[in-house]
Amino acid sequence: MERELWRLVDVTKALSASRDIETILASIADGVLSLLEADMVAVVAHDERRQPTLRLERTANGKPPTGAFSRTLIDQVLTTGEPVFVLDTDLVDTVRSQSIQSLRLRTVVCAPLRAQGEIHGVLYAHSTNPLNAFTDLTRKLFLAFCDHASIAIDNARLYAMSITDPMSRLYNHAYCLRRLDEEIGRARRYKRTVGFLLLDIDHFKQINDRYGHRTGDAVIHAVASVLWATTRRSDIPARYGGDEFAVVMPEIGDDSDRPPSKIVAERIRSSVGALELDNLRLTGSVGIATYPADGRYEETCWELIERADRALYRAKELGRDQVCVATAAAAP
Repeated sequence: MERELWRLVDVTKALSASRDIETILASIADGVLSLLEADMVAVVAHDERRQPTLRLERTANGKPPTGAFSRTLIDQVLTTGEPVFVLDTDLVDTVRSQSIQSLRLRTVVCAPLRAQGEIHGVLYAHSTNPLNAFTDLTRKLFLAFCDHASIAIDNARLYAMSITDPMSRLYNHAYCLRRLDEEIGRARRYKRTVGFLLLDIDHFKQINDRYGHRTGDAVIHAVASVLWATTRRSDIPARYGGDEFAVVMPEIGDDSDRPPSKIVAERIRSSVGALELDNLRLTGSVGIATYPADGRYEETCWELIERADRALYRAKELGRDQVCVATAAAAP
């Protein structure tokens, strides 16, 4: 019993090591495999539309997921909100569902992931090996782990909401500034580069006035999709405010002949121009600045933002729908 409790402590510690939902789901699956010595684990959690979705499936032998688990029991738990424990399918006639029989499952546990009275997922595990049949102790450990997993998922969800712009689903202004400051600190320490990009939708006020705010919202969504599609996984695309967007680009490089940040900016600008929304032609103006300016590592976050903002203003002065690269000096 003591060994199992220490194992529970170890696997629950891993849940508090991250606020990223995908990392937490992976830790949950790994934790159940370790805690129960199960053959297979599935995690069902709500997606962005609050619909239950299979988010992760993992096997003990590391083989690719096959979808071979009892969806009947998962649906039952989602519907009733009550856990289901089948410690020995040979002894429980009432759970001999077609899926359990076809998969030849010997023992199954399935429980809701619940936080603040709301079910936001299901945790499922099974074993086909009689030697690894779950026990009543397994059931108690599993329920205790589900409580910790539910809290971890809810905390990750709340954290994601706190750093996300609700309309565009990009990162919000505050998170963008925080990450930019962090990346500049890292670049200063290791002598790296950081790019900062500001994008403004051209004539957005006229779009709102002529076509209505519903169309304006659709434009925001469309441009946000462009930013997700055209930036790297390491970049931080954000809604900077209103019709203005920003992208923090860590370790972007600084080739004076062909700046990598300008290549990204041109890709974003052309992708915005290719959008088609009810025959509405969109364009965007972009200003970019790269840290450090002429090797000046003492430059601050706000000085970098000011240089990018001046470059954006220049792009608008030159006729919009273009990219301007900031000069080293922040002064006009």
